[in-house]
Amino acid sequence: MKQYRLNEDRLPQKLHVVFSSKIRNRIDDIYTKNQNNVKALYQWFDYIDGIESYISNPTISWDNMGRYPNYNNERRFINDFDYNVGCIIKINSRTNLPYVYVFKVNLKPKEFGLIESKNRINRIISEVINQYLRQNLIIN
Repeated sequence: MKQYRLNEDRLPQKLHVVFSSKIRNRIDDIYTKNQNNVKALYQWFDYIDGIESYISNPTISWDNMGRYPNYNNERRFINDFDYNVGCIIKINSRTNLPYVYVFKVNLKPKEFGLIESKNRINRIISEVINQYLRQNLIIN
């Protein structure tokens, strides 16, 4: 009996991953709040890189095997490794290349010992007020 083995010399090219502005802002907010906790931030960013690497795989993002729930507008929800990622494949209008747009993700900052600002709006308002007061104190 003969056996055949398939060796792939090249893996498929990974897709570019783009997080929604809401997710990017949340990541920036968590980073800003926890700059003194370098070890936890490093582990957390490694976790986020793992999410990006996993969903950038075309087999996963296109769901060639039909493993993930697929809802309206071809939205997919990938629950592997407890990532809980909601994404959709979009086409870049300039390059005509597909990319993965992430509109939902479980960032899990508390599991890495990171603090998340509970009331971001109040913090933004207080920063604006502080900036206004600093400008007026300098002028007056």
